Amino acid sequence: MHFLNISGQKTVIQGKGTLRLNFRDPFHWQKYGGDTRYSNIDGKVTNRWNNRSLSVSLSYRFGKSTVSQTRRRASGANEEENRAGQGQQ
Repeated sequence: MHFLNISGQKTVIQGKGTLRLNFRDPFHWQKYGGDTRYSNIDGKVTNRWNNRSLSVSLSYRFGKSTVSQTRRRASGANEEENRAGQGQQ
C-alpha cells in the first residue's frame, strides 16, 4: 500500500495569517491487492480507496505580534544578596 500527500503553506496578511493547502493522494495511488492460494482454492483481492481530497485552511493571529519584555522586579532576597556580596570584597 502506498500513497502520496502534497501540502504547502504560505504566510499572508502582513505576517498575521497562514494559508495551508493539502492534497491527499493526488495520483490515486492508494490501493491494496493480494492473492490467496490454499489447497484447491484461489482468491484474489483488489481494493482501491476513493479518498482523494483537497483541503484549504486559513489561520489568523489576533493581537500584538511582538511581546514586550517583562520588567525585572527587585525583591527583598535580591537586595539581601547585594548587601551580602558587598561585604565580601
